[in-house]
Amino acid sequence: MQQVVERAAVALSLAVLMAGCSEKSQESSRAKAQGDSPLPKSPYVSKCESGTPGGRLVVAVFGEPKTFNPITANETSSTDVIGHLFSSLLKIEVPTQEVIPALAESWKVEPDQVTWTFKLREGVRWSDGRPLTASDVIFTWNDVIYNPEINNVTADLFKIDGKNIAVSKVDDYTIRAVTPAPYAPFLEYFGAGVAILPKHVLAKAVAEKKFESAYGVNSKPEEIVVSGPFKLKQYKPGELVLLERNPLYWAVDTKGQRLPYFDNIIWTTVPNFDAMSLRFLKSESDVQDVIRPDEIERFTEESKKGRFKVIDLGMQMERGFVWFNQNTNVNTKTGKPLVAPHKLRWFRNAKFRQAISHAMDRPSIIKSIYAGRAIEAAGYISPANKKWYNPNIPKYVFDPAKARGLLKEIGIEDRNNDGVLEDADGHEIEFVLNTNAGNSVREKIAVL
Repeated sequence: MQQVVERAAVALSLAVLMAGCSEKSQESSRAKAQGDSPLPKSPYVSKCESGTPGGRLVVAVFGEPKTFNPITANETSSTDVIGHLFSSLLKIEVPTQEVIPALAESWKVEPDQVTWTFKLREGVRWSDGRPLTASDVIFTWNDVIYNPEINNVTADLFKIDGKNIAVSKVDDYTIRAVTPAPYAPFLEYFGAGVAILPKHVLAKAVAEKKFESAYGVNSKPEEIVVSGPFKLKQYKPGELVLLERNPLYWAVDTKGQRLPYFDNIIWTTVPNFDAMSLRFLKSESDVQDVIRPDEIERFTEESKKGRFKVIDLGMQMERGFVWFNQNTNVNTKTGKPLVAPHKLRWFRNAKFRQAISHAMDRPSIIKSIYAGRAIEAAGYISPANKKWYNPNIPKYVFDPAKARGLLKEIGIEDRNNDGVLEDADGHEIEFVLNTNAGNSVREKIAVL
């Protein structure tokens, strides 16, 4: 993975934000269901300023969901929607980067630093009314995440020294996880990084080896059972994704009002950034979370008419990067390697990745594409992340000569003077850069 730039983005808002405030878990015995089904014994209590229930939020996006399956999804057009449908044991509070309770109301680690115990909220229900219990957590980990027959692009994140985390059930609302060794990001990855799945719905798909097609875009909305603040109401390819409020959601505000406030969220599909901006400026969408640098002046002038506010959030957690596919597995359907063996050798060589990083002209990207509103990135963590950013990690500045030298050290050079690099076996050095269609910023970066 090679870092490109950290973006100093501008966000737009109409003062109707879903969850822009800080949240922290509290317990409230006075929380009421207020017309919905009974709340959990200890609901999550948000510290957001209390709002008024009702209304809808319309957001224009480019790119459509490829799936509603949180395990197989690997593009933001899918995960942006899925994030509103499912819940994890814990979640990360963005401003502080602290891990806070979610489906699990508490957790503890033993002095050995490898044994973790999570206590689930009693009374949480799936959107079909069935209780969410430890059995669902065990199913998610042992039957899905660690299932070698399921193509899970993040599975390696949950292996420590090549070994699985041992996940077991203590009782209906308690689980235990034992790591092979102490693991610093355990809570972020195990707790906040995996959506818990309904065993009673998906166990059959796993048994029949059909999990990867489960919760697909052709599924009926009522078949997609979830635990998040919203559930799928309708999906029209090429047009929209309509979510409706989940009346069984397990969180309330400080007044005891069940969350979420919105009745619906509508994602309308547009072909590109230009169409997205046009739709917002015509008041056909309610929020646009990012605008391109070349649009800043236009939006700033339009905001003076009083219809919306432009809020400069400064440096974001977001970062642009190139991710090399180092997956050593094979396609379960064809039996062929997911990555050609000779390319896998390149991608898994640190000097190859360092050379590519030295070959990236970040200064030109920042100047010509981001209009100076970005900085060079040295690692995966953004400088905006005050808790985890390390300013002392190695930096691979733009240096074509250094790049060529590193490649030559691993046997990659222009062997026949045709202007194309080849490896020691004669393979030309070429690979495909994939990104989401319609993202003109990324497309321009790829060309540079």
